Amino acid sequence: MDETTIPCKGEDLSMGEFNRALEHYLKRIAITDGHVWAIMLDIYNCIEPETLVLSPKILLGVFWLWTKEKLDYDLWDLK
Repeated sequence: MDETTIPCKGEDLSMGEFNRALEHYLKRIAITDGHVWAIMLDIYNCIEPETLVLSPKILLGVFWLWTKEKLDYDLWDLK
């Protein structure tokens, strides 16, 4: 994942790293899954609590994307 956050002097990027990574994968899942998109929209609009992203279905999707990225697996790359 490309890191675009520039830390202040004396600050490192380890603080909040998990949250940034989780949001990155949630946004990628929301592109193809309308249910996740609706949940993310409700969370961003403060209609639903942030704990909704901890549902097993969503966390499994995040884990799946993370695993595919780490293994450099691309379903669309049919060579």
